[in-house]
Amino acid sequence: MRVVVFALLGVFLSHCSTSNSQTDQELLAPKEFAELAVNTEDAVLLDVRTLGEFEGGHIEGAVNVDWTGSEFAEGIAEIDKSTPLFVYCLSGGRSSAAVKYLKENGYTSVKELDGGMMAWRKASMPETTETEIKGAEMSTADFQALIESDKYVLVDFHAEWCAPCKKLKPILDEIASEYSDKVVIVRIDVDQNPTISNQLNVNGIPDLKLYKDRKLVWETKGLVEKSVITEQLK
Repeated sequence: MRVVVFALLGVFLSHCSTSNSQTDQELLAPKEFAELAVNTEDAVLLDVRTLGEFEGGHIEGAVNVDWTGSEFAEGIAEIDKSTPLFVYCLSGGRSSAAVKYLKENGYTSVKELDGGMMAWRKASMPETTETEIKGAEMSTADFQALIESDKYVLVDFHAEWCAPCKKLKPILDEIASEYSDKVVIVRIDVDQNPTISNQLNVNGIPDLKLYKDRKLVWETKGLVEKSVITEQLK
């Protein structure tokens, strides 16, 4: 499991500071949950729904660790037990069980989104279908799991230092929002994932690869216009 540090970008919250009463709470309403997560250093956001639910829309910066899967314990094992965790599911049932498990296993700072994604959406909070892969290097099996979807999966191989990659990101953000019913966007940092990048012949960035039913159906290298990408989604 690749840990993603929570950074809720573009969230439309006020800049007021989080109160002590909010900090002491473990079950938080959507805006309190987002505010506290943003203001907590090194916070990690855990989406404990299934991969399919996660791909359909999740809070930006979240990492997916399926509570109902057989590898939940393994998925959280690399997270330091003092790390602040912010946990959510669809409506609260799975996150409640996951929070209980985390506390029983020594995790000392765990907060839960009251009402899950249903409450988050009711409060008109932002979500994304884009997945950012960082941290421990992924395996071939990890990659195959990522492209397992009934939608198109657009994989963006990029790097933090790459200027064209930075210019491409807002284009991909627009596509993720406008075509959320058709495509899931996954971003893979080549510096942190050299093995899978080499296996897939990524020899220049940005490198876009489009998958459908786990098969590569289109790819392109370099900065491209939005229309070039959306044409492939028709």
